[in-house]
Amino acid sequence: MIRANACIEPNADWFSKLHTQIGFVNYYNTQDELPFYYRGQPNGLVGAVNGAVKLSLTPGYLQDIGLLAADSVALKDDSAGELAMLMKSALSQLVAIPYSLAVEQ
Repeated sequence: MIRANACIEPNADWFSKLHTQIGFVNYYNTQDELPFYYRGQPNGLVGAVNGAVKLSLTPGYLQDIGLLAADSVALKDDSAGELAMLMKSALSQLVAIPYSLAVEQ
């Protein structure tokens, strides 16, 4: 069982961040019983699962669990709200690309 003790605001951004961190904790917990030479840093699979979780956070779902107000702009037109959330997710990850390239070189 995993418990997270953090000071957060109940909103969609923190919901996504919390699930990402819980994904990493689950990954490390599964490696406890492995021999030392099989343990390692999270690979692309962990990032892909985290990305799939983020893509599943639609405005309708966030409203159902109480993290998005009923009068939110994201819910006025369902397809436009989903597109806006996808663009926000893409642009937040876009800024990491130059840094990642610089670190690898």
